[in-house]
Amino acid sequence: MTDTELMLDSLGVTLPTPAYLIAVLLFSVIGIVAFYKGRRAKRRAVTWLGVALMLYPYIVWGTVPVYIVGVVLSATAWWAWKRDSSAASGAALQYVLIIHEVADYPAWKKIFDAAAGIRRAAGERSYQVLKDEQDANRIVHFSAWTSASAAKVFFESPKLVQIRREAGVKAPDFIYLDLLEAGSL
Repeated sequence: MTDTELMLDSLGVTLPTPAYLIAVLLFSVIGIVAFYKGRRAKRRAVTWLGVALMLYPYIVWGTVPVYIVGVVLSATAWWAWKRDSSAASGAALQYVLIIHEVADYPAWKKIFDAAAGIRRAAGERSYQVLKDEQDANRIVHFSAWTSASAAKVFFESPKLVQIRREAGVKAPDFIYLDLLEAGSL
């Protein structure tokens, strides 16, 4: 043993093994990547799993426990990424185009915004609200859904019929669409 090792040993300090250091470095890099990609894609679970991967070696001691926890956290981050990717992929989504007249756009918009949580829970993933250039109360709601059946169940539910009535919606037209092609020019 060297003088430094003897001094550390007399203080009760042991240096980590190379396998431990490799695990810390490996899982920290995986954590940085998960944090960056999760934050960029606005996926909270992946972001927080990335933070956990970066910080857990400060809490977990021992080579084997560090590898076990690292593999579990990495697998969970991968699963969360894949789960979110399949739910958000354009190929899996169905689209709905709704054209309706409203009695008062600001009143309708207030109720529309308040219903964001129930729309999300029902399967809506994104939306656009457009207006007729000649009639501000003629609204087009274009949205992406996890499935056409989820959208139909939601839009035909008694709860939503009541919400539309309260929002002053007059005779909506629903058009359920499948994506054929998308692009940017």
